[in-house]
Amino acid sequence: MNDNNLKIIQVSDLHFLKDGETMYGANPVNRFRAFINDVNKNQRNADLVVITGDIAHNGIKESYQLFKEELERLDLPSVIMIGNHDNREVVKAELSSVTKIDDDGFIQSSIEIKNHKLIFCDTVWDNENINNIHEGYYCLKRFNWLEKEILSFKSNSNIIFMHHNPMNVFMKSMDNYSFNDKDQEIIAKFLDKYSSKIKYLFFGHGHRPLSGKWKNVPYASLRGLLHARELDFDSDVENFKMEEPSYGIIFVNENNLTFHIHDFMNKGKIYEGDENYLGFPNID
Repeated sequence: MNDNNLKIIQVSDLHFLKDGETMYGANPVNRFRAFINDVNKNQRNADLVVITGDIAHNGIKESYQLFKEELERLDLPSVIMIGNHDNREVVKAELSSVTKIDDDGFIQSSIEIKNHKLIFCDTVWDNENINNIHEGYYCLKRFNWLEKEILSFKSNSNIIFMHHNPMNVFMKSMDNYSFNDKDQEIIAKFLDKYSSKIKYLFFGHGHRPLSGKWKNVPYASLRGLLHARELDFDSDVENFKMEEPSYGIIFVNENNLTFHIHDFMNKGKIYEGDENYLGFPNID
């Protein structure tokens, strides 16, 4: 890989439980362990791993302790963000060595690397009792912080990461838990104003791979490590299913940004070339 290219790994929605507990039959610790094994083996030249929230499903101390133990096996630097299932104060207490806090107590930060600025936003409701509030929130203090971060970087290559989708994505069950209406209106105006300075926006939360453009800012998301959202555009009900766990691989340089999604636990046979494709057993 060209040394001028920035390579970022994005993973989201880990949903750690208590030790030994499973969700829909899947073990979050085992999934995260498999992710780390794959990244350590196959993505060793990445610059950074970004975890875009929902580290724990119930925001409890034990889950974060399990997560921290597993994270220590990762060979790459990482940025830890929170999502609606996380508890900000418990994260501060249990993950203080691997999180960064801004002056107002929010878990958000930025990094300048290879002529790009990566900005990591805290989009969780700013009340301690957060576990039943799944919409995204971004108060005036946070908007002021984000504006300063964008304006303080001389290049226009700001790349923003957050947990929640700030826009609606034409899927009712996911749109019900995007940014709340007030803050969605504010961030729409914000992106209108600063779109020329923002290269890309990445988020998690929805458990669906998707991409698009909103207010002239391109965006993308991914499925995550555990359950996936059923592809139903009309239902208000959140229905989940088990699909391949995945992580994102982002390549960035001055002229290009490419986002790959890797279903890393798919152990399907690899066929070399495309010459001898006949005569295999029927798999359908």
